[in-house]
Amino acid sequence: GRAFLLYNDLMRVFHQHFAIPDEEMLDIILSVALHSTLQKKDSPLWIVLKSPSGSGKTLLGWMPFQTLESVRNIDSITTKTFITGHKNGQDLLPKLNNTLVLMKDISLISSMQRNQMLELLSQLRHIHDGTLQSRWGSEKVSANYSVMFDLIACTTPNLWESIHVVDANLGERMIPISQRISPAARDEIGDRAGANNGRRAEIQN
Repeated sequence: GRAFLLYNDLMRVFHQHFAIPDEEMLDIILSVALHSTLQKKDSPLWIVLKSPSGSGKTLLGWMPFQTLESVRNIDSITTKTFITGHKNGQDLLPKLNNTLVLMKDISLISSMQRNQMLELLSQLRHIHDGTLQSRWGSEKVSANYSVMFDLIACTTPNLWESIHVVDANLGERMIPISQRISPAARDEIGDRAGANNGRRAEIQN
């Protein structure tokens, strides 16, 4: 049917511009992107693309979606990323509702101090589960945010394990997707990435 033809056309475009060592990972990435466009959904889809540096995960999980209006990029993540903790602060979280959030390097969490890491992981759990409350000091005034967004994040296997060990419960919400890649495929990824330098706008269009 028409959907099958559109899928084949899309895969052809990806193969034209990128080395695709693992089509199953690409299928999952596209499924999450499609899920983010649905008006009604029961729960968010959060995935972590887990593969070594230079394997092309960022190209597949970030670059192709930059022209979509519903995409929001988070380049760095701290305990103040989603909620500022200030009464008059401009919280980001409510602006992420019904979007596709992309994080090129979620492994930055692993470099945080332990107490900050635990606080952030707790925030992520609450966001995924449906509600995060923002409190301002000792005041009773607070905000309850009920949002839902889909997420594609990238990391390396070792750094993901350092996060997962601290908070095993996060793994139930953030599904790690391991990329299968051979040494020959990695060489091809590097060659294709070099050939694509300066062609980002062309590829995204």
